[in-house]
Amino acid sequence: MPNTNCLEGFKCPKCGHTKTFHIVVQTLHELYMDDNGTIEDSGGDNEWDDNSDCRCGGCGLEGQVGHFHTEPGENSG
Repeated sequence: MPNTNCLEGFKCPKCGHTKTFHIVVQTLHELYMDDNGTIEDSGGDNEWDDNSDCRCGGCGLEGQVGHFHTEPGENSG
């Protein structure tokens, strides 16, 4: 079944896996801190792009996110 949300268009070029990928993201959080550490984490957004490091959850192939994109309509699992 093709991905239709966050991983739409993702497919491992080596094994064809479409289910899970490990992506290195930049997380933007606002923290409320004192000298003892974090008191409250307000949450935040995760950002990644075609240059972010990525690893296939099926076979372990490593590359950049852009290497795991398929053309629209090609994603099949």
